[in-house]
Amino acid sequence: MAVKINSLLEFLSEFKPASTCKCYHEVRTFRLLNNNLSDLHSDCIYIGKTSQLPSISPTVPTTFLLIKDSDTFAYDSLAPKCEYIYVEPSTDLNMLFNSVQDYFDNAMYVSECALKIMQLNKNTSTLQEVLDLGLELLGNPLLLVDVSLCFIAHAGGNTVINEPLWEWTLSKGYVTEEYVNSVMMDGLADERTYPQKPLLIWEKGILNHDQLVFRILYNNTPVGYLKTLAYNKPISETDQQIITLIGNCLCQFLTNNHAEQASCSPLIESFLISLLNEKLYDRNAINERIHQFNLKLYDNLVLIVIELKNDLLQDKDKAFLFKRKLQNFLGRDNIVYYDNHLVALYDYKSSEPFTEFEWTNFENLLNSFNCRAGISLVFNNLYSLPECYRSACEALHTGWKLHFSKPIIKYSDIILQHVFLTYANQKDLSPLIHPAIKTLQELESDKYHMLLETIKAYITNRLEIVPTAKSLFTHYNTIKYRLNRIVELTGLDFTDYQTIFQLQLSFLIMDMLEQLKKTNE
Repeated sequence: MAVKINSLLEFLSEFKPASTCKCYHEVRTFRLLNNNLSDLHSDCIYIGKTSQLPSISPTVPTTFLLIKDSDTFAYDSLAPKCEYIYVEPSTDLNMLFNSVQDYFDNAMYVSECALKIMQLNKNTSTLQEVLDLGLELLGNPLLLVDVSLCFIAHAGGNTVINEPLWEWTLSKGYVTEEYVNSVMMDGLADERTYPQKPLLIWEKGILNHDQLVFRILYNNTPVGYLKTLAYNKPISETDQQIITLIGNCLCQFLTNNHAEQASCSPLIESFLISLLNEKLYDRNAINERIHQFNLKLYDNLVLIVIELKNDLLQDKDKAFLFKRKLQNFLGRDNIVYYDNHLVALYDYKSSEPFTEFEWTNFENLLNSFNCRAGISLVFNNLYSLPECYRSACEALHTGWKLHFSKPIIKYSDIILQHVFLTYANQKDLSPLIHPAIKTLQELESDKYHMLLETIKAYITNRLEIVPTAKSLFTHYNTIKYRLNRIVELTGLDFTDYQTIFQLQLSFLIMDMLEQLKKTNE
């Protein structure tokens, strides 16, 4: 990895370096100078004091970065081909060396990032993956818009709060009129008037955080703008180099029409529907289609099935708006209409599909359109799509039967309820309730509920009396007495893990039966 000397000197400007040459050449490494050095190399910059210059003059052109603590006239005449860069005599050598090391480290990091971006660009046809990598490298959210300032894609935008412009763009699909006017005033959109405009433009004061805009150019004509919000941390000079690399990579996608804004491609849409209705089920054929359509997905997949109400089914404009907002939220285009549902294939590489904050935003989006979503278990192969679709639909159905109020029902949270409901269609669930609970039911109602509440709290608090007493706002000795009374009446063994599991299942079944009773009423 080589660095330009003139760029290094700009980085070291605080030391006020003065050079004897124009410094357009490059070096690949750096070393501390000492008098005993004899084998010097032209691709290395040597850092030290003038008093530490080697007694034997170099045989090749050499670059020195020196703290001038003595004259070098005699040495200059011995080594005329060498290039000297001087800093103030009061400069601390360790600080100077560490600054040079920081510059090389940054250059190495940028080089590694460039390699990652190049490898991704070679192996993917998905614009979203480039933005996801950008979020990973920069640690700040990214927003991509076209030359008319209409939304294309984002990464990390769902985590941004208190930024009305970003929230507007992600929800509406275009920027506000106020922002357009401010951009026009700055000349961002007027390319002909400012032909020498820099690729990177800071926008300050328009948002609550600074924003850096990279102008994506093709044949010196803008095709889009990549916006990086200094939301989680400041945008450094190193970040600016990485943003430039990402922006140039995105140019290829924008100019090749890889940015699908309205929906997934007809081929992929047809492919997903054929998987859902199981017309395509041969694994080799599925893998062949994946390769043929160049469908790149992260390893972790979930299916999000959204139940559409009558107003969305009858109002196409409203349904399209909801689909567009869902695309903006997910940052994915693999969304299709199927059997009165909106089905989204969501891929991700983290341990969870969404953060807690993103789950909340998803709930708000669903509530705003009066919809509910069922989430399948995590899967890794597209041939599992129909099975996962059924599980997501079962999550919706189970949530409806049990009067769940939240708009998002994860199948992982209701597997047991689903199993029990399926069993209940054929047999009575009451025999599955632990006999000890039935024994307590023979007591007076208030005593039964009090003891049952104590058992639940005791299990919830990991069989510890003190936290159980605190959760029930009851004295320690009272809880101890109740537990002894429960054991005396029922013979329960709270040290047996199978007994605890059976009691937990009993509570689950009892809650279900209560909800089903309300449904029948």
